[in-house]
Amino acid sequence: PDLAERRRRRHRTIGGVLAAAAAVVLVLGSVVVLGRDGEPAYAGALAHVLDAPDGTVLTLEPSDAMDAAASVKVAWSAQEGKAVVMADGLPATPAGTAYELWFIGTGDPEPMGLLERGDAGELHAVLDIDGDPTAWGVTVEPDTGSPAPTGDILFLGTA
Repeated sequence: PDLAERRRRRHRTIGGVLAAAAAVVLVLGSVVVLGRDGEPAYAGALAHVLDAPDGTVLTLEPSDAMDAAASVKVAWSAQEGKAVVMADGLPATPAGTAYELWFIGTGDPEPMGLLERGDAGELHAVLDIDGDPTAWGVTVEPDTGSPAPTGDILFLGTA
């Protein structure tokens, strides 16, 4: 075959390999995001928490600093040692900061971790917990996390 024909074949082969790789990434990505049954990955954990005898759901109240359209809910079971956080309408945080969830029990607030906000202001997280909280709170902290709240409490709910 001539040089032009070999180049066409090579471009078709490379294009086919790239298309196949993109398809694999899409399929694997949807399994991670949606889970095996086409449900969001956190849905199974949420069902498990709510099926527990002590399963509880709490809507956290936004502070005056937050848009009224923003919402945060926490479902948890101390028996199962799990909490599921669901939020919508969260504004972006300033550069170098992130939302952080706090488990408030009988002592000082315990950091539960940074929460990754999606492009549309939503977030979902499944977390391990130890004990039964008296309250939950959300602040904005440095994107490296904080051992104690330093920012204003943006959402708070008492169990």
